[in-house]
Amino acid sequence: MDVYRRKERLTMPPELFRGEIDPSLPFLHAKIIASETSADAGSHNYISAGVMLGTAEIAIHTTDRELVQQAGMTALKLSQKQHLADI
Repeated sequence: MDVYRRKERLTMPPELFRGEIDPSLPFLHAKIIASETSADAGSHNYISAGVMLGTAEIAIHTTDRELVQQAGMTALKLSQKQHLADI
């Protein structure tokens, strides 16, 4: 585990790390946030430090019912630590 992740685990509540993707899986710099009515997918880290440093990020927001459902299922599969090839 790298220094940054260790620091996060020391400063953040443990429940934030439940369902974390297995670090042995291939790296993919993407995030999915899904609810019952909308979903966001992209590279944004959703932390103020990245925004203040001006890092280039991209994301897509949708309320399309089918895409929202697919995003939610993908997020669920990832949170259950299934291998990316199974998705």
